[in-house]
Amino acid sequence: MLVYAGDTLAARGETEAAIELYQLSATTEPHAGGPARWLEAALSSQLWLMAATAAEYAGKATDDDSERAAHLHLAAVIAMDKALNAPRAMAYLRAALAAEPGHRDAFVRLRLLLEEDAAHDELAEMLSQRLDREEDRVQRIELHRAVADLHRNFLSDRDVAKRHYRAI
Repeated sequence: MLVYAGDTLAARGETEAAIELYQLSATTEPHAGGPARWLEAALSSQLWLMAATAAEYAGKATDDDSERAAHLHLAAVIAMDKALNAPRAMAYLRAALAAEPGHRDAFVRLRLLLEEDAAHDELAEMLSQRLDREEDRVQRIELHRAVADLHRNFLSDRDVAKRHYRAI
């Protein structure tokens, strides 16, 4: 019901009022299409943080892990590239990887943000978890090297570093 009312307001050019109804719909009846309409309206209005939040709600509205990861990844991309909000982007990327651990771009983006933030412990943990899943030999070598470098240069754990260097 709220989505239809929002559509009517949007058609009349009352975007702010439509967004309020879509937002309300997303929180009260998420499977009625409110998150998708909210996202669309926020994107077209260039309300980046609101668009990221709407994408997050769209992810919460689905039971499919792959679809949830896609929405959370979209939220992260908006937060990172448009809103320039690294902490929110990191939270969305963590959630996307929790829903779909093999999501390549979410992994690459979170790795970049963790490196920029000098979050060495979390980065080493994330790379080690990825190493457990990675099947590509070249990627495994790069991950071993990165984990070894982190432990040698920042985490003062030469034994772990040696173990990963030997695996190369």
